[in-house]
Order: sequence, then C-alpha cells, then structure tokens
Amino acid sequence: MIGTEVMIQHVLNELDPLSWEKDASKKDMQNTFGNSNMIVSCLSLLNQYQLQTSLVKRDSKYFDQFTDYINKGLKHSNPQVRKQAEQLFKTMYAAVGESYIQELKNQKPGIVTKLQAEAKSEATQKDAKNDAEKAEPAQEEKQEEKAVVMTGEEYLSNPAV
Repeated sequence: MIGTEVMIQHVLNELDPLSWEKDASKKDMQNTFGNSNMIVSCLSLLNQYQLQTSLVKRDSKYFDQFTDYINKGLKHSNPQVRKQAEQLFKTMYAAVGESYIQELKNQKPGIVTKLQAEAKSEATQKDAKNDAEKAEPAQEEKQEEKAVVMTGEEYLSNPAV
C-alpha cells in the first residue's frame, strides 16, 4: 500500500499547479489544451488507484483533495475533463456511500441528480454482478454432486453421454 500512496501523492502534486479554467487569451490556448489533457490523465490515474485499492475513504488524508478535484473537474469547460471527473465521482460514491453526494459543492442541480442516479445504478449493477458470481460456484457444486450421484444405468441412459 505504501507504493500506491506515494503514487497518489505524486498525481495529486501534478494536479495542484495546473490551470483548471480556460484563459481568454489565445496565446494560452495551447497551454490550456495541454493542461486539460494532463488533468484527464491525472483524474484517470486517481480513478484507477481507487478502483484497485479502495484506499481513499472519508477518513483518508486524500479525501478532501479527491473531492476538490472532482468538483473542479465537473465545472471544467473541457468535456473530457468533466467526463473523467464524473467517473472518479462514481468510484468515490461506491467507496464512501450515498452520503458522498453531499460533497458536490456549487454544482448545477441537474449534474448532481444525474451523477447520483448513475452512481446508484452502477452500484446496483455491481452488487448484482457480485451476487451472480457468488451463486455461480454453488451451481457448479450442485452439478458435480449430481454427476457423483449418477451411476450405472442412469449414466448409460443419459442422452448427453
């Protein structure tokens, strides 16, 4: 876990100095585009770290920074940044729970409603998938038991054999 924490800190340090909003001047346009790509990459990395480790919870030292960058990303003018911020929000919502919706600050009500619905839907789908995976080994065990019970005549009269 120490390695992951170090990597998360490096990514957060990369996000700190970046410009989060478009500048009006044309000469800064290329820099802003580069910043957007960097922001998308960093948010994507944070999302992957969280998916793989579930390291960031409400009591984590990174919680406030994750939340701050999600809020900034959701307001960004670049749609790719907004999309990646939405993805990180859904991952954090799954880790923290329904109360995480309250961490969205100064966001449009439509965005909040949309994100909450999508996060709930993804959490429900994930739970259903986990339940199905748990039930699958039980079905395989029953089939194995059935094969053991089948003997002699039953085996020979079985059309599948």
